[in-house]
Amino acid sequence: MEASISRTWPVEHYNPLPTLRPHAWSVAYGQGNFGNTLTITTEGSDAIGRHAFDATLSIPTSEDGEIGGSLNYSYNRLPFSFRSGVFHSAAPRNDYRYGNQQVLTTEHLTGANTGISWGAPGEFDSQSVSLSYTIAKFSRELPVGTRADPFSLVPYTPDRGYIASVHLGYSYSNVQGTAYGISGEKGFSIGVGVDEAAQALGSESTLTAIGAVATAYQLMPWARHHVLALGLSGGTSTGSYVRRGLYATGGFVDESLYDSYNGVIRQSAFVLRGYAPGQFIGTSYNLLNLEYRAPLLYADRGLSTLPVFLRTLSGVLFFDYGGAYSQLDPKKPFEQFHGSIGAELWVDAITAYFLQTNLRLGIAHPLDDGMPTFKSYAVIVGGF
Repeated sequence: MEASISRTWPVEHYNPLPTLRPHAWSVAYGQGNFGNTLTITTEGSDAIGRHAFDATLSIPTSEDGEIGGSLNYSYNRLPFSFRSGVFHSAAPRNDYRYGNQQVLTTEHLTGANTGISWGAPGEFDSQSVSLSYTIAKFSRELPVGTRADPFSLVPYTPDRGYIASVHLGYSYSNVQGTAYGISGEKGFSIGVGVDEAAQALGSESTLTAIGAVATAYQLMPWARHHVLALGLSGGTSTGSYVRRGLYATGGFVDESLYDSYNGVIRQSAFVLRGYAPGQFIGTSYNLLNLEYRAPLLYADRGLSTLPVFLRTLSGVLFFDYGGAYSQLDPKKPFEQFHGSIGAELWVDAITAYFLQTNLRLGIAHPLDDGMPTFKSYAVIVGGF
């Protein structure tokens, strides 16, 4: 019998540096603040996930464009997750008036944020709480002429300075789905966020903003995977901050499918379809989205190894109702709200081997008098 050989291994303190490096890269080219923009994103962590980071670099291809980017770091060994980051961006603005001319300027946004978050996953539900602090500086160079005309319009100087705010957020979800489901099939979720900016926090302006989003799903008993989905969203804000988040409701933003696919951020599904993008604006908003979703075809097919895999085709009937406003008339509280009905064809696919893509081909009918009868659209969005 062969004698067993004992081995001893050295015990050392864990060192995250050998494995803390970028592990994923992505490159996108599409529409940005200064025209076509190349966006490079990377992320990484150590072997056991104690330390993680992500970074983004945006490089405009136009001559007047300016480079922007962000860098974030998180530490996850504590009972809660700690996160900190810095960011810088630039955008063209046309809100500066000197003399009788609207002068195009470039606004710079530079800031930092830090915060903690705590999650409590359950057997069939999960919830989380987050607390963060952000301080940012809005700045720009405002050119002036060599001579002022006393008979011209009064100059208008856009807001500049610091905004510092604290954000408190809470979310809960017990939404469940199945492998052949086209969306969540039962349960509900809710997310609430409160933002507060004050001079005591280092802000030159004040701000109080509250927003919430809730979704619910009910499986229909008469057909497999037919779902009634409900989305409710709303928000309100007040304070001296001139950009305190004028809320807007309206339809999808008109952009090409190529730009939509290459965009880093997908359009929201919480829209008032059938109307112009951002048609209704105010310091508060409320929106209801009701959808009946039904699978039409389970394809689950691709062509050889091409990076396109068609999963399902689905049909959706919807009713949207909501609006944005600065003040409601108590005698006519529904005067600021608008409705629409319509239908969509959903094309759910996996592209580039791992990107889940939801293409929606739709037609919407606004219920307001004087509006066009129908509005068609083709968009790629992030659903609920």
